[in-house]
Amino acid sequence: MEKENEIETPTPDQVSIWVIEMQKEIEETPNFSSKSAGEPSCSIFRVPQFLRHIRENAFEPRVVSIGPYHHGKEHLQKMQEHKRRYLSSMLDRTKHKRVTLEHYLKAVACLERIIRKSYSETIHLTSDELVKMMVLDGCFIVEFFCKVVKLVPTDAEDPLFKTQWLLSSLLQDCLQLENQVPFVLLKVLFRLSVTGVMSLETSEHSLVESVLSFLDCFVKRPSSFEYSRLNIECNHLLDLFRLLFIPSSQEVKHRDHGVLPHLIPSLQNLRRAGVKFEAGRTNSFLDINFSDGALKIPPMELDEFNACAFLNCIAFEQCYDHRTKHFSTYAILLGCLLKTPMDVAFLRDHKIIEDHLGTDEEVAHFFMESFKNIVCDVDECYLWDLAGDVNEYYRKRMQLRWPEIKHTYFETYFSKPWSFISALAALILLLLTMIQSFFAVYAYIYPPKY
Repeated sequence: MEKENEIETPTPDQVSIWVIEMQKEIEETPNFSSKSAGEPSCSIFRVPQFLRHIRENAFEPRVVSIGPYHHGKEHLQKMQEHKRRYLSSMLDRTKHKRVTLEHYLKAVACLERIIRKSYSETIHLTSDELVKMMVLDGCFIVEFFCKVVKLVPTDAEDPLFKTQWLLSSLLQDCLQLENQVPFVLLKVLFRLSVTGVMSLETSEHSLVESVLSFLDCFVKRPSSFEYSRLNIECNHLLDLFRLLFIPSSQEVKHRDHGVLPHLIPSLQNLRRAGVKFEAGRTNSFLDINFSDGALKIPPMELDEFNACAFLNCIAFEQCYDHRTKHFSTYAILLGCLLKTPMDVAFLRDHKIIEDHLGTDEEVAHFFMESFKNIVCDVDECYLWDLAGDVNEYYRKRMQLRWPEIKHTYFETYFSKPWSFISALAALILLLLTMIQSFFAVYAYIYPPKY
């Protein structure tokens, strides 16, 4: 009864004031999320904080901003000069086709709605600002690729090609999730620059060929890539890069939903069960197989570039529900296997990991941190059947080896009388030490009264 009396009912005026204040707060709250967030068209995201801390520099562009997320950052302003220079080069190259800057601006303006829907955050740029930025960034990427693969003449004194670290940093920046532009934008600009016609027909294949030729200069990609698989609409360059490594033989089967548990035992436990580790000979490092007690893992070259591209592919899969989770599943598998630097050294000795990233401890930390922060559903795990085979083999082998382990233990410690006597004496000594310690503590807490 007392508690009921303590409750004070607010006056109508107070409630009205609260309503007005909260309504104002709601209206003034900035709209960070795009209305298209969650739709298939929305495929360019901010990297979640739980992934960013694994390797911060993997998600921050070093030399160039592409798109709105890092636009205007001070340390990236020097590249704006090169963007304008490349745009000028493209205009000089296409003027004989009567393609002018006006044509590029009009073409991009027609794509404004598609461009805005591609980003998970609301783009706070006017139409004029967005179109001009996309023309500059998109033409820079197209012209840059064309120069690298010799589709257009290259200036021998071009500073972007004279400095190797700068070229490598450019590629790394172009494959960051936050540094993407819609692939449809690149297709339209590429088509205009090559044929003088704003059309998507017949342009995608040649653009993809140019991108692949560009990647060949820096990345060991699978040698037998099926162009027919590009019927899947690529959302951006990172999406295309990721698709190159998805093995066609490893399809994802639909299963009941549920968070993916621990996939397989650690490398040390598998070795104790007699599992052999071999370097696989498949095209993609994701194409892992298990047969006849041997886990066959294709070699993976781990350096600064590959580590950054690998993490950005994982970030894309974690944010975008309309792609398989191949890179995420692979990271979970390696995280299950690698628990210590010795595990990394073992895989390196077996030509499975080519480590140019750092020490064995750093590589083990890289995969363990990735493993701890990745979420993957059972129905998205392309290695689910392989994990089942490995676990079944491990269970059977350990059941068979238990009598052997037990026999070895007893053979070591109890095969001879003196071994048994030594073990028994040690046990008795341990018990006496514990009793002595107990009475010493007891006497200290409860001293005798004389």
